[in-house]
Amino acid sequence: MSHPNTVAKYRATAERTRWVNRENGDARSIEPGGTLVIADMDGPGVVEQFWNTVNAEDPFYPRSLVLRVYYDGAEKPSVEAPLGDFFGVGHGAFREFSSAPITVTALGRARACYWRMPFRKHFRMTVTNDAKGKVDSFYWYLNWRK
Repeated sequence: MSHPNTVAKYRATAERTRWVNRENGDARSIEPGGTLVIADMDGPGVVEQFWNTVNAEDPFYPRSLVLRVYYDGAEKPSVEAPLGDFFGVGHGAFREFSSAPITVTALGRARACYWRMPFRKHFRMTVTNDAKGKVDSFYWYLNWRK
């Protein structure tokens, strides 16, 4: 920890905020057993926010949609969790929830997280539909800094 009288030194960087956006009528459907690629980007960078909302046939889609995150070309995911669980609401429930890194609103239908997910070379995020019914609409945006 620096001394309180120490002046912080700042340097200019080439960082730029970017969006991976599928909002405003540009939703994607996911067939049963299908996988949707949410993000596939080169780094270095850091994901700063991920938001989504879903319209699906399966009433328990927060449990049957599986989120996976792959870092730097790994074949196995570093993160693998049901969508609802990733956002702090388990058992396929629809509940509002709020914490420092997560906000779930609209009766549990709109999810945002602010987990910082840094990567060196590559970042890939997918959602797989493990339900028997179709996901009619998956809306999302992902905010990241290169």
